[in-house]
Amino acid sequence: MAVEAGMPKADAEAALENDDFRATVSDDEAHAQSIGLSGVPVFVMNEKYAISGAQAADNFLNALRQVWDEQQTEFSATAGQTCGTDGCSI
Repeated sequence: MAVEAGMPKADAEAALENDDFRATVSDDEAHAQSIGLSGVPVFVMNEKYAISGAQAADNFLNALRQVWDEQQTEFSATAGQTCGTDGCSI
């Protein structure tokens, strides 16, 4: 599958034999269990939204837009130093 996706075969084999990758997968599994996830596939966005199972592309798009909108609200500058395409305002 990795080769079909464009990964060189040697890299795919090395990844499967590397204990670091196994540890990463184990950590991901433990984290999923700690937040109550047990099925696959499941996609977690921003540690807040989860999409479980096979879903329509629109469901992913709506969740991504929701996360994007929330992030823009969190990071929008209301005062102070800012920079834009025309330069910086101090």
